[in-house]
Amino acid sequence: MSKHSPTKQSSYQNVLSNIIKEGVLKKRKMFGWVQYKFVLRNSELRRYNTKSYRNVMKAYPINSDCHVNPTGTDNLEFTIRHKKHTLHLKAATQLERDAWIKALNSRIVGGSQQFTTQKAREEKEFREKEENRKHQVSQKRNSVIANLRTFDTREVGSPKPEIEI
Repeated sequence: MSKHSPTKQSSYQNVLSNIIKEGVLKKRKMFGWVQYKFVLRNSELRRYNTKSYRNVMKAYPINSDCHVNPTGTDNLEFTIRHKKHTLHLKAATQLERDAWIKALNSRIVGGSQQFTTQKAREEKEFREKEENRKHQVSQKRNSVIANLRTFDTREVGSPKPEIEI
């Protein structure tokens, strides 16, 4: 027979079942990186002291206002950008970082769809503007070429167009 009553045991299992991902990450502070335990639950990322999960130090909401992006040159860092704050985190390995990014993106509203980062959206907008500019230049070039053809096919002896200076 178990030590805990059935209600205590089921509530404990319920708490554990809400955990999507947990692990140790480093958080960037003003003068370096500090190690904390993080737990991702349904709609929030909780930060704990590394010694225990007893008291939540901070809870960060994970919702449609969040943008999760890989950053840094060592492929270990990522950021969680929210309207009110940006959280800079660092994993021990690139695989762990990618797993955290995937888990966080899955919790963002609409996370079942392919999540598009802010940078990817900006790059897409830039490409669309560039394509539009190229199309306009092409149309202008074709117009100029068409005008040159009509000018070249004039009859000999026709008056030259006057150029105003």
